[in-house]
Amino acid sequence: MNEKIQQFIRLIDTAIHIAEGRKSLRDMGVSDPAPAGALENIIDALTRLKNEASAGTLESSHGVVTIGVLREVADWGEDSESELFQAAKAIERYYLENI
Repeated sequence: MNEKIQQFIRLIDTAIHIAEGRKSLRDMGVSDPAPAGALENIIDALTRLKNEASAGTLESSHGVVTIGVLREVADWGEDSESELFQAAKAIERYYLENI
């Protein structure tokens, strides 16, 4: 696996870790701005993306196609300064510039 894919997977792992942490807190009763099911959906989408990257089946962005992670997070009104928003933004940027 080349270094670009490895770095991409590290970015995905970071976002998964953030989302899982928030989900755990929410499951313990801590309020979260994400609507019901949103954190689970983003975790599932990121996991699929990671699996595709690991398997070598991830499509190239050709410098123009996004993967929709940032849009998904933004659609539920996530604060643009939040860790999850910033992680999603980093994934999209890296994908567009390197994959």
